Amino acid sequence: MCDASLFVGAALPWLRDATEAEARVVFDRLDRLVVSPEGPRELPGQSYQTTEVKSQKSGVHLLSAAGPLELPENINRIRFFDLDADNPQAPGPVHDELRRRREADQEGNADNNRDDVDENNGNLSRYTPVSDPDASLILPSSHIRRACMLLPSKDEAIFFADTRFVTLRLDTAHNLEDTIAPGGVQSIVDAWPALHEANFLAIDAVIPNPKNSDEAYFFFRDKYILVNITTRQKVFNAKNIVEEWPSLRQVGFNTVDAAVLLSDGTAYFFRGSQYVRVDVRPGTNGDTVVGTGPKPIQGNWPVLDQASFKTVDSILTSPHGGDTYFFSGSNYLKMIIHPASTQDKLTGAVKPVKEGWSSLVNAKFY
Repeated sequence: MCDASLFVGAALPWLRDATEAEARVVFDRLDRLVVSPEGPRELPGQSYQTTEVKSQKSGVHLLSAAGPLELPENINRIRFFDLDADNPQAPGPVHDELRRRREADQEGNADNNRDDVDENNGNLSRYTPVSDPDASLILPSSHIRRACMLLPSKDEAIFFADTRFVTLRLDTAHNLEDTIAPGGVQSIVDAWPALHEANFLAIDAVIPNPKNSDEAYFFFRDKYILVNITTRQKVFNAKNIVEEWPSLRQVGFNTVDAAVLLSDGTAYFFRGSQYVRVDVRPGTNGDTVVGTGPKPIQGNWPVLDQASFKTVDSILTSPHGGDTYFFSGSNYLKMIIHPASTQDKLTGAVKPVKEGWSSLVNAKFY
């Protein structure tokens, strides 16, 4: 396998349980899907020393990286297709795609041997798509996973985009200075031990713990985890959303696209074109739906409706407790939220992210 294949095999924990033959299926498709003008079928990067490890469970030889892992910049341009989140017609969460592939192979059903690689990372200026005869079966329309959060100090905000994140600094007046903090763009797997351990390759949504501002709930696919923001260590192991959030189970939200915590301890959760308001009760399974839900954004949230925000990708609470930033696609807006009413106030024009957040453009998040 090429250096890029060895790197991805070492960087993504879920591939460590795969046989070399299974990993080749993914990497061979990866090589066919993208080509860099600087070099055919190879991602820029460095060689990684690897050792062969024999699995005690299966007896097969696995590839394992030796030493700390340094992410080549361009590896973040590759995005792995999520069957559950990217295909609304999927019957349910897919917890182990490689296991499913093995079962399909045993049954001799080649049609089920689908790949989980998607080349659409929203920023492909350095790559050229390569014709793939099976692409129509494998690559439905998809979106970049985005989330953002205000840090407890209220001096910085973190933005997540698929496998990466960047910290933006705030000025003394608590307005976004729109500059990248020291450290620049980083990888989730390198900088967030709890998320790495939980196999959270990206973040769908994040909200602070109403009872402890040093903690936050991170959502990825059908799982969530509570993490200490300062230490970036887990408070508890990742759990299934619908098993632990009765309110979200009630409205059929087995995944979450965006969320925002309000000052009264309730939160709005968005999934697709719908949203619901939930009374969050940390440490219990007593969270409840406030009012009725889920509700369609269209016809029920005038500010978002008028801005043509059919879905919401991420939400950032303003540090001074006034405006809230909503991001959808390539645009964003600011509003003052008035819970349980339709009197939310738009506090600025709808703008392209590229015009209002130069640092996110510089980070290649948009």
